[in-house]
Amino acid sequence: MENKLGLAGQPYVIVFHEKEGRRHAHCVWSRIDGEAMKAINISHYKLKLRDISRELYLEHNWQMPRGLINSEERDSLNYSYEEYQQAKRIKANPKVIKQAFQDCWTVSDGCNTFAHALEERGYYLAKGAVLWLLARRNLLHFKMGWRSH
Repeated sequence: MENKLGLAGQPYVIVFHEKEGRRHAHCVWSRIDGEAMKAINISHYKLKLRDISRELYLEHNWQMPRGLINSEERDSLNYSYEEYQQAKRIKANPKVIKQAFQDCWTVSDGCNTFAHALEERGYYLAKGAVLWLLARRNLLHFKMGWRSH
């Protein structure tokens, strides 16, 4: 992994832990070149990490998620850690929130009807560039434009 990311020889730490019944690991490498005292650039790191994930699934004969096989089949209700944390703070299910946003988007023909559909479900669209972010990311980010009542 470190070779593919251009981080061979860099200091790293691996932490294993269990969270909500799921054991997993976090691997963190330093991107600072100690001799040059500059950050190592990792271009296209998300694509590289996706490819490494695929290789690990194949190497260990694990069942690969459909979205990793074909990005068109990924779960549109997946959420980020930040979205999970927001939902957890209000004791809500992030997939339910995301589905509500997607439902609102589906029945809307513009910003006003989208905002109205959100308000009917207790959410409010923030002013500014949030609608653009929501539309551009196909409503996969709700961290900037929602709050509960």
